[in-house]
Amino acid sequence: MGCPGRDLLGLAVLIVGTAAPAHADWTVAAFLGGGTTARTTIELSQPSLGVELRFEPVDYRGEAFTSPVYYGYRLGYVLPRTPRFAIEAEFVHLKAYTDPAARVSARGRVGGSAVDRVQVLGDTFERFSISHGVNFVLANLVFRQPLDRRDRVALAVRGGLGPTVPHPESTIGGRSVERYELGSFGWQIGAGLEVKVAGGLHAIGEYKLTRTRQRVTVADGEARTLLRTHHGIFGVGWRF
Repeated sequence: MGCPGRDLLGLAVLIVGTAAPAHADWTVAAFLGGGTTARTTIELSQPSLGVELRFEPVDYRGEAFTSPVYYGYRLGYVLPRTPRFAIEAEFVHLKAYTDPAARVSARGRVGGSAVDRVQVLGDTFERFSISHGVNFVLANLVFRQPLDRRDRVALAVRGGLGPTVPHPESTIGGRSVERYELGSFGWQIGAGLEVKVAGGLHAIGEYKLTRTRQRVTVADGEARTLLRTHHGIFGVGWRF
């Protein structure tokens, strides 16, 4: 599978572009940043092996500036009759890594026997990450409020919903699985500042919260985990 960001964001851009008139007021932006995912759980299901286990607490690392880096981009269209509102297509490449050395509680069943123990996560998951991206593909509604008379500084508030295209990487019992998959839906809310630099160029800084419950393939089964992530981003945009 090719890069999901280009393919799916390109489709969203085509839909927005088809619906918008030729005199549209457009915005584009690209950004870097990072995300901190809240403590959560991983549920492992391997029916053929009789494994049903829940691991907690699980902490994820973001490693935002380790390749492949955290990044995102978006294209927006300002609604002509309500110019403080816009619609956007946005792609966010979020990452999440577990620590195999972390101690966790494991509860459930293995081969018909009850399990309730404290263990090192790596005793089961030699590796578990979504490091080539949780890959949110979002359709956003944006409200933009100028904060000065010259419109040099503005507050932008956005909310969005869309599918994810995760690339999980896992190793269990020496067997590895790495691939892009069609994930569950996710959503975001966010707010930030736009500061005019020159002409249509502006700098952006933003906080956002995303949430998605992922269900990904692992050897002989699947793993489920809830990702609630706080993001801080910075970048540049252009309005034309």
